[in-house]
Amino acid sequence: MPKPDQILNARMTLTDGPESTSWARSQVRLMLDGATPESVHQTLLVVDELISDAERYREQVTEIRLGLDRQAARLRVEVDAEATDDVPLPVSPDETADGRLLLEQLPLDWGVRGEGTTRTVWAVMNLARRQGDQD
Repeated sequence: MPKPDQILNARMTLTDGPESTSWARSQVRLMLDGATPESVHQTLLVVDELISDAERYREQVTEIRLGLDRQAARLRVEVDAEATDDVPLPVSPDETADGRLLLEQLPLDWGVRGEGTTRTVWAVMNLARRQGDQD
């Protein structure tokens, strides 16, 4: 069981617009202080894909939740999106899209759940620590 000081949670409410996505990326980058550049890059690719996936389906990303377990060196990312029109929310990203391939390769696990007009896509990333930054 991780110690309480080993867990860091963050919740970001997003507004419409690219500056909101940029801000979310910067917050993820801050949480990953001490992770290898490759881990940071891969995590940001996954975060970008989760946000882009919502935008492809004309959804408004409303919230991003991050849960960092420092002891296990894992980050859980959850992206909530609301439907912006009467198009039904897809159950999962398009199976032939490049983004789906990225989600199959980079995270330890990922998935989708829906409730009402909200769809949540989540991923769990394994984070390698830089030499000398192990807790």
